[in-house]
Amino acid sequence: MRAEPQAAPGVRVAFFGPTTLLAREIRQTLEAGTLLVTDVRLYDDTEAGTLAEFAGEAVAVTRPDEEALPALDLAFMCGAAGATAGYLSWAERHGFVAIDLSGASSGMAGVPLVHVGINPADIADKGRPHPVIAAPQALAHNLASLGAVMRAVGELERIDAVGLRTASELGDKAVDELYRQTVALLNFTSVPSEEFGRQQAFNILPSAGVPKSLARGTEDRLASETRRLLGLGAERVAIDTAFVPLFHGHACHAAFAFTAEVARGAVRERLEQARGVRVIEDPASFSPVELVGETDIAVLLTEPSSGSTRRIALWSFCDNLKGGAALNAVRIAERVVDMKRAEIPS
Repeated sequence: MRAEPQAAPGVRVAFFGPTTLLAREIRQTLEAGTLLVTDVRLYDDTEAGTLAEFAGEAVAVTRPDEEALPALDLAFMCGAAGATAGYLSWAERHGFVAIDLSGASSGMAGVPLVHVGINPADIADKGRPHPVIAAPQALAHNLASLGAVMRAVGELERIDAVGLRTASELGDKAVDELYRQTVALLNFTSVPSEEFGRQQAFNILPSAGVPKSLARGTEDRLASETRRLLGLGAERVAIDTAFVPLFHGHACHAAFAFTAEVARGAVRERLEQARGVRVIEDPASFSPVELVGETDIAVLLTEPSSGSTRRIALWSFCDNLKGGAALNAVRIAERVVDMKRAEIPS
């Protein structure tokens, strides 16, 4: 008599830094995905008692306590790097996999940086997932996605980019403050500045001039992660960033220099074929208003597509929560769960 196939066991998930916009987006992506999540825990030192939601049910945020930690399969580390660093060692001690989106594990020995579209094999060592897996910051994820397409056309010599960041990258309070600043300026009243440190509405601020911790050191992290994912040496990726008065999404102008001439037509063809990339034909259709909320990276080539060149320049835009960070993290999680299930004897 043939045994009926058993349903896949449920997945036990935790979020550290669960009230961030990124954590919310990952929860929504999980709800729409293939994993059967049967237990969700939310941990935060400063937000204990706050209520969040998963699959239509309220979940309370509690303080992380290692001695009381239940059995977990996965944890998404979504807070600031400083607040996350102390929890990364819990993964190996308690047998779960931590997917770190905070940057806290950057440079840690033995921690792979994974972009599922570029180096999914790095999730595991000898068939077992690493206890901590770093996920790139959203802008680095998207820049590396485009770099991987370019690398398939010719050998990359250098990448120079300028990233435009938005309030949602700093969290709910920054989004609210940008709104309140806009209203205040239109009403000729004083401008609140607790999050940005000064006026962001109707203004552009270099990232180094924004005091909030999530803004600091971003260029170094972006350049380092892009280099690692593309296998480029030191000083071959340069990224500057600034905050612009938008709520969601990020834009980037990037110039890719090659060691030899490449055909522009071949670059365009590769971009059109790439998963998760959409080439925009009409410049009038390329702006956050038209593109926010999409998971694909929208690309606008800034030069004619014919002829040959050693330099390709483009504008890209992507939702900074959906397209880069959240979707990649959930895809890592799906592969980790598949590996863990394969370890269980039948």
